[in-house]
Amino acid sequence: VNMVMGLIVLGTLALRPAGWWSAAAPRTVSQGRCTQIALVSRVFGLSELVQELDQLPVFALVNENAELLQFEREGKPLTPYFVDVAAAQQQLSQARQTYGHLNLRLMPVGLGAAFKKVRNGSGLLIAGQEEVHAAEAIGGNENVDWAAGELPIFTCFKLRMPRITEGGADAEAAPVLPLWLSLADAREALDKASPDGEDVEITVTPLQRLADKMLAGLTEMDPRCMQFIPSRAALRFCAESALQKGGAPEGMEHKALAAIFDNSTPSKAGTSIFPGA
Repeated sequence: VNMVMGLIVLGTLALRPAGWWSAAAPRTVSQGRCTQIALVSRVFGLSELVQELDQLPVFALVNENAELLQFEREGKPLTPYFVDVAAAQQQLSQARQTYGHLNLRLMPVGLGAAFKKVRNGSGLLIAGQEEVHAAEAIGGNENVDWAAGELPIFTCFKLRMPRITEGGADAEAAPVLPLWLSLADAREALDKASPDGEDVEITVTPLQRLADKMLAGLTEMDPRCMQFIPSRAALRFCAESALQKGGAPEGMEHKALAAIFDNSTPSKAGTSIFPGA
């Protein structure tokens, strides 16, 4: 039974909660395998894409019964999924002032599950303001309204990083093209990769457009040679929340954060980091 309050609707939860969000491992792809895939087929199945995206947490507001907080647009309920955890916390604070009796909280949800909701018209991805402003400034995406729910994905085509697994950076796997949700994380990686000021350019594309190209086999690089990178802030929030609930060993937070942001720091010392350099 849904509870309707003005423009707010609480709907039955359809997405799984995540007490601890680890830097879970996409399949390891060897250099030869990566090259072979690129020559044979670049088509990514929807289930495969969703599985990859589900390694990244986004955030929904739920009540004490884990029912999703929704709003109505043109008479249709939509679930907002916040990509920026700081924005999600701010929204939570505002919602608690209005609906204090609902005991609202944030729940991490896989980006893949949220993406499926967006595709069927029942969800809305809300990017961070910094990412939206940067996407507007970078340009190169005609007819894209970044403020209307398009999710910016940042990358640098000159950059490669070791593939991340649960055990950290996989030195034996083929380097991957990183796809960042967080602009700050992208900039930090590029600063570390090019401390001497080499010109490295950040580009941006909407997730929906990138996904369509992946599913149609139209990307220049095979999708299996790319990796979506969760934001540092989102991982830290999930890990700290799990620790407070006793849901994860203390070392798991550091393991996930180190796997993505320490052990895999791009460096010009590695010849595979900048292709052709």
